[in-house]
Amino acid sequence: YVTELCSFESDDGRSQLRMIDCANREVSVWEDRLNTTYAALMAKAAPKARDGYRKMQRGWIAYRDARCAAERKTHKLSKT
Repeated sequence: YVTELCSFESDDGRSQLRMIDCANREVSVWEDRLNTTYAALMAKAAPKARDGYRKMQRGWIAYRDARCAAERKTHKLSKT
């Protein structure tokens, strides 16, 4: 959503650097929302549930990082 708005902020809104800047802003917005939601969930959860949520979150982060690494590697290979 932020990315779409950014592209119309100026004449160079569709340049590569502007798109990267906008994408970074988008990531920041969504990370803030996720962190706020996660903190609220953890504050309300019973102690045993917190442990499970924490394990799920760490598992998801490991999955996300592995998937991003694979995508980067695939992207690099396709450029050669």
